[in-house]
Amino acid sequence: MQEEQWRKIKGTLIFVVGILLLLYPLFTDLYSGTIQDNKWADYKNASTEDVAENPAIGNDSGAEGTEQNQEPRKFTEALLKIPTIDVSAIVIPGTSQAVLKKALGWYEQSAYPGEGNTAIAGHRTMHGAFFRNLHRLAPGDIILLEYEGYVYRYRVGKVYQVKNEDWSVIESCDYTALTLTTCVKGDTEHRQVVRAVFCDKEIKGE
Repeated sequence: MQEEQWRKIKGTLIFVVGILLLLYPLFTDLYSGTIQDNKWADYKNASTEDVAENPAIGNDSGAEGTEQNQEPRKFTEALLKIPTIDVSAIVIPGTSQAVLKKALGWYEQSAYPGEGNTAIAGHRTMHGAFFRNLHRLAPGDIILLEYEGYVYRYRVGKVYQVKNEDWSVIESCDYTALTLTTCVKGDTEHRQVVRAVFCDKEIKGE
């Protein structure tokens, strides 16, 4: 009798664990979605405050002070938009797992928007899966990156894969670019890469 009860308990436990494993990706997406919503609200509020306080954002004319009394430059939150694959997500500095569970991550070794090769990483599955359809992009598709009052526009030039240990894709190149990376479905040895070329920039809202 005890053996039969144990079998039932064991069967129930296996069933519950199976259900939890199936629901885990959904939980991670809900968590990432909540974080994104909060960051999106903060981003909009910060953008409004910046414009109100400094309508000529980005204009260095008349700047005062010296390098000695200026704070070290830090990457602030950006907003990546890829209309072709319906992506609109906040980008924060860093590419650790803790960062990528919450948002897209800016490679800290890469350039600031519009200043070189700006590289951004994201998950293909779970945690919002913002880059699940990155491989569907094609040359000519437009990517927008909003950062510190400007909208930077890029045009996809190449969609390809590299070995996991190949980090040359985030290094500087001889033109202004945007590089997006994520994992490859069913392939742990490669990463998906999208390289886009800078077209132009405009003040946000114009």
